[in-house]
Amino acid sequence: YRPFLERKFGGAAAVDAMHARLAALGEADGVMFRFERMTVRPNTLSAYRLIHRAQQQGLATDLLVDALFRAHFEQGLNVGDAETLHMLGAAVGMEDVRDWLAGDEGSDEVIALEERVRQLGVSGVPVFIFNGGIAVSGAQPAAVLLDAALRGVDAEPAS
Repeated sequence: YRPFLERKFGGAAAVDAMHARLAALGEADGVMFRFERMTVRPNTLSAYRLIHRAQQQGLATDLLVDALFRAHFEQGLNVGDAETLHMLGAAVGMEDVRDWLAGDEGSDEVIALEERVRQLGVSGVPVFIFNGGIAVSGAQPAAVLLDAALRGVDAEPAS
């Protein structure tokens, strides 16, 4: 995973600086990034499919998303792996995850959503869109997100 990041962000020094910044921001909010554990660049389509399934079932997706982030960023687990996703889904109360992941249900919807987001100009994560118009990109302190969310309540949605 590290060689990919170095190519994407312009070398080892750039990646080290980015990791240091993210680690400091995360630690301030209780997230303990463990970049050295992240050895695989996962294909996240199945993870997004699982989130989509949870949404369709009316489940609280925040627990699943939190579990996915912690698995990837703190534990270094491959969140593209079916067994990892089965474990995480089961831990938040989802049933039949293993069998469901073996198919491709939800793939078309997730891919279409990704395309719509790219058309909005989003090319990286995280990005937060408030009230359809105020966007905050990159890892930001909680105060920045709160300010954007509060401004988003009064903002007119983007057309």
